[in-house]
Amino acid sequence: MTRLPRRGTAFAAALITALSPLAAGCSGDDEPLEPAAASASPTAEPVEFVVRSDVGKITGRVGRSERREVVKDVGRVVGDWMEASYLSAGKQVDLDAALARFSDDAAAQARRDRSLLSNAALRGAGDVVPRRATVKVDVLAPGGEVAGATARFRIAFDTADRKRGELVSGRLMLTPVKRGWQVFGYSVDRGAAPAKAAGKDDASKDDASKDDAGKKGQE
Repeated sequence: MTRLPRRGTAFAAALITALSPLAAGCSGDDEPLEPAAASASPTAEPVEFVVRSDVGKITGRVGRSERREVVKDVGRVVGDWMEASYLSAGKQVDLDAALARFSDDAAAQARRDRSLLSNAALRGAGDVVPRRATVKVDVLAPGGEVAGATARFRIAFDTADRKRGELVSGRLMLTPVKRGWQVFGYSVDRGAAPAKAAGKDDASKDDASKDDAGKKGQE
């Protein structure tokens, strides 16, 4: 696959010092940025946006029910950010909504990095069609009390005309606050890749079916 150069950025507030075991523990497990399997229709019809959230590394002792609760809550924060940031483009992107769960410092830096953390800088892209979005949540719980989480995410999407594909992956670092979870740091990589060609999957399936039929006929 031909790829355009990737871009990346990282930001973390002072709080990362307290959560360094969690941040360091997941750094070696980040998967390379790869195309996600397409789940969207090749047409410009609206596609349901679904984020698959799962538990990652656990540092400390956390009960199963509490793990599920953390994954659910953190996954919702990350999913809301993804939806507001990457399912629209240009002036349609609402950065206030996208960064609503970021700390003041993280939000200020994210606005400077908006070309990576959102589609605000895309021009003439039209609508955006999601392909796949996944989140793995690493949990830090020293002494059995949840103190922080790192959400390892990736999202792939195309413009509706299928002329442009984008792949974004990285980490959001979060801390529990009174109203749930707040993002205080991030590390993001973003790269362009060939968009999913309309009808390509169907054509591949047809070819595979023909091959299977041919093999059966020869038996």
